[in-house]
Amino acid sequence: MPHYRIYHRILRCNEALPELPTARSAKPYWDVRFEPLSDPKLPKDAWYHTWRLPNGRIAMKAARVGRAFFLYFPKLGRFLVSARGHRIVVSGERGIERRVLRHLLLDQVIPWSLSVRGKLVVHAGAVQAPGGAVVFVGDAGRGKSTLCASLAKQGWPVLTDDGVLIERKKDTLTLVPSYPGIRLWPDSDRAILGACASRTRNQTRAGKRRLRSRAWCATGRISAASIARIYFLERPSRGTSGNQAVSMEKPTAAQVFMALVRQTFRLNPTDPKAMLREFLVLKAIARRPVFRTLRYPLEYKLLPRIHHVLRSDLDGRCS
Repeated sequence: MPHYRIYHRILRCNEALPELPTARSAKPYWDVRFEPLSDPKLPKDAWYHTWRLPNGRIAMKAARVGRAFFLYFPKLGRFLVSARGHRIVVSGERGIERRVLRHLLLDQVIPWSLSVRGKLVVHAGAVQAPGGAVVFVGDAGRGKSTLCASLAKQGWPVLTDDGVLIERKKDTLTLVPSYPGIRLWPDSDRAILGACASRTRNQTRAGKRRLRSRAWCATGRISAASIARIYFLERPSRGTSGNQAVSMEKPTAAQVFMALVRQTFRLNPTDPKAMLREFLVLKAIARRPVFRTLRYPLEYKLLPRIHHVLRSDLDGRCS
């Protein structure tokens, strides 16, 4: 079966995963299979958590099947994740395209499976700056992908678009990217990247286009990168406009902790021991000096100003 690389680990799958770089055959970290999967007969108390979209619709429901995790995405597909997260079965609803299932697998289920193994994966994008990796953390719709793409066009290649594995090594934080590539809404695609013959596009279920280009994405086997900054993307303060609406501040450790709690992939939030271990890690990370809060309105015309603020901060000229 084909072997691929994601989060600098080997994934073996019985179907092609064109979004991922291929890897030599080796002992896999994940064994993924696309095959029919029927709904198990579960009591109501087996469904332990429900994730909802901002409009209230159910995005995903999670249940325990023995020690395994059963994930149901309404009208899209089902995933069965083993207790230790290393085996995943993928099954789509009738008529659902494979690229939709691959998007759910790579950008949702894989990060959740890492959390089962005690790994800290944050919903974030990242680029490679001269001084190290720059990470952008924020709610959906805050412009993480747009900001990453605009910086990539300026020479800071994209490391990852939708998932960052953070590890502690001595006195530094390191980033392990998921896989190269970026997804943009059509308006961001036109505004930021324009026409480019070297990129390829695929439509995702959310209406975004997946792009992969040597011009903007980091190439090669990037196992880990030292983190220079982690920026939390927030709305601007009330009453500000224009360039003044772009601002930066240093958050407190408590603010960092709560922001990371909100943006961490967590498959089983009902496990008190796992939650305690994660909170202790987040508490230690929150004291590091790499965090900043970046506030700005979602306006393409302000991207040059945002770039200036970022470069000034990374150069040490911004308090």
